[in-house]
Amino acid sequence: MYHFHELILQDKFKEEKKALMIEVFSHAFEFLRNFAFENEENQNILFKWMSLFTQYLKYDLGQVELICEIFRDNSTLLIHHVNKKLIEQFVHLIDNEGRQ
Repeated sequence: MYHFHELILQDKFKEEKKALMIEVFSHAFEFLRNFAFENEENQNILFKWMSLFTQYLKYDLGQVELICEIFRDNSTLLIHHVNKKLIEQFVHLIDNEGRQ
């Protein structure tokens, strides 16, 4: 994600290259979403990377959908691991970016 952030911020890269990078990351998040779909073991594995997925939420690459899939029907994660910080990140995202 760090490289994505740096690439998007730099003006020296052509818009085509930026668009391609967005597409690559979007497909990666789609793959991870499918990896987590109806699979509690995989959801638990991906949860360990939650801080990476939430770090650049201002870029719409599919992270929000992935996070939803990680928690979908996984009561253990919901009960024991959703914390105030994660909720605040989403509230901040909604307030500042207007996503729902």
